[in-house]
Amino acid sequence: MVKNIKPKNLNKITFFIFSKKVTELIFFSYIRKKVMVLLNWVRLVVDGFLKNHCMLRASALTYTTILSLVPFLAVAFSIAKGFEFHGTKFIHNFLLKATGNLTVTDKIINTIGNANVGSLGAIGAVALFITVISLYGTIEKSFNAIWGVKKGRTIGRKFTDYLSVTVVAPVLMITAITLTTVVSTKIANIPIIQQILSIFFVKFLFKLVPYLFVGFVFSFMYIFLTNTTVRLKYALYGGIIMGIVWQIAQWGFIKFNVAAARSTALYREFAPLFIFFLWIYISWVIVLIGAVMCFAFQNFRTFQKEAGALKISNDEKQKLAVKILILLTKNFDSDSDPLTNEEISGKLNIPVKLVNEVLFILEKSKVVIEIEKAGGEYYTLIKPPERIYVNNIIEYMNQYREEAIKMPADKEYRYIETLFEKLKIEAEKSRLNMNLKDILAKIS
Repeated sequence: MVKNIKPKNLNKITFFIFSKKVTELIFFSYIRKKVMVLLNWVRLVVDGFLKNHCMLRASALTYTTILSLVPFLAVAFSIAKGFEFHGTKFIHNFLLKATGNLTVTDKIINTIGNANVGSLGAIGAVALFITVISLYGTIEKSFNAIWGVKKGRTIGRKFTDYLSVTVVAPVLMITAITLTTVVSTKIANIPIIQQILSIFFVKFLFKLVPYLFVGFVFSFMYIFLTNTTVRLKYALYGGIIMGIVWQIAQWGFIKFNVAAARSTALYREFAPLFIFFLWIYISWVIVLIGAVMCFAFQNFRTFQKEAGALKISNDEKQKLAVKILILLTKNFDSDSDPLTNEEISGKLNIPVKLVNEVLFILEKSKVVIEIEKAGGEYYTLIKPPERIYVNNIIEYMNQYREEAIKMPADKEYRYIETLFEKLKIEAEKSRLNMNLKDILAKIS
């Protein structure tokens, strides 16, 4: 049979086999490359989770959550009572998912159901509000640390932002629940709607709604409680992924809960409480992983360099400060729009956390100013570049500490103090101590 094949056909068969092999090689090479990128990205997320001490932060959040859970739910239930929604089965099931324990859920509902926020008085209401604020503050600090944000909200912003979440969130949740109930009862009884709901794909979408709802809650937290601009797209990526993980973890935890209830010899009456604490801790670990993922998605270009950002020397930070200020000088001279921290990070190809740290020091040193506008935080020079010298920048980067103190001079070594003062004066007089304008002229 082989002998009867013409040379021309043989060439075609050979070419076809060769093309197929090349196509397979390219395809598997592409898949392998993508898998390696994914694995590397996962490694970096895990590394970011550990470097930001998220396990420890989850412990702090668990403690604060337990302290503020009853006050927060007391406010939420007071609002729910106004809608006559506090005693519904949905609220019971919602709290059961949140706590992971039936005994704890029943006790919370009984305790809060009999509470009257209006009878607390001024001191009680302030104490309740401070407890809830402390929870939001701890969450914000954890998210800010993950994003490398050094500056938290001001007291005024904390009051307005946190109060709006405390009051508005229960109202939005009740509205969403009410709409869901109407859709699932009254609208679902319409014959045409029943036929649509009988379709497998539509059934699947309806089953997916709880997972998406938890994901939207997580996304809302990442956007609103982080004191920087978290883009909606990336918040949804991290929120929905970890919302699904949380739902799966909750299903597994309920199974564990049932198994633990059969063998409570170790903790006896404390078993429900112990399991409740454990579930709150696991939930916060999942939330913090989602926050790290959001940061990784939004700063994908420089995320690989984040691992080495903590090891950078002070000399390199000084050089980075000069580079950032030169970039801002170019914008200042051309009268262009101010730059965001992410734009600076992209232009200099430097991790955004490192950029945030340097910008924070320069802002505290009254060199740059942050301008809050729609779409993010923008930075520009606060004074003309001719008045900003290299020696000043080095001094700002060296001297800044959150709680800096000056050690008293020892009589025996007073000459050292004088020596450093003279070196500082000589450095200021040096012809190499150029201002930003001079440096820009040299490198242009």
